[in-house]
Amino acid sequence: GNNQDISVGLFSSTLPTTRTLTMGSGTWTFTGTGTVFTLSQTGLTLTEGASTIVVSDTSATAKTFDGGGQTYNIVTFSGDNVTLTGNNTFNTLNVNNAGLTNGLKITSGSTQTVTNFATNGSSGNLAKLLSTTGGSAHTLTTSSPQISVDYMSIQDSTATQTNTWYAGANSTDAGGNTNWVFMAPPATSLKDIIQPGIIPFAR
Repeated sequence: GNNQDISVGLFSSTLPTTRTLTMGSGTWTFTGTGTVFTLSQTGLTLTEGASTIVVSDTSATAKTFDGGGQTYNIVTFSGDNVTLTGNNTFNTLNVNNAGLTNGLKITSGSTQTVTNFATNGSSGNLAKLLSTTGGSAHTLTTSSPQISVDYMSIQDSTATQTNTWYAGANSTDAGGNTNWVFMAPPATSLKDIIQPGIIPFAR
């Protein structure tokens, strides 16, 4: 596999032939505009390894990340006006477009499966998450017991799990959302931390 860091304008693998892409442990940074990444045809085996993918262009010019229904390790959207297509799976999905105008648009009707979901939003610099079609939501689902972010503007986003997706007290509910909780997650009590069946401080 390729364990080097790679920085290119775009990457496309769309031939309908049997092929393998081994991403290794490097960081793949896509600096271009338009369709910067596409794996849209059948026959591809993607081995994500410990790789990180970054879509970085912060201009308002549109970019598309066509995930092709594959599984990825870490994907960071730090650019602006990025569209995510396909029903994809991510170990970590970072929405790091804080302070940018157009944000990350996930294709309406698609489902993204994440283990970790994070953002770089901060006070006065919200990170934006929305769908490609206003009023038509995308879906986010996780196997994690809790997702916790803050300082985001979220619109037309359906979280599959209830009492799991915490947008944070400083995030903005821009409408059309389902199962996002716009508050900080509840504090974890000591009894939740202690492993069941183990009595602490026993002599």
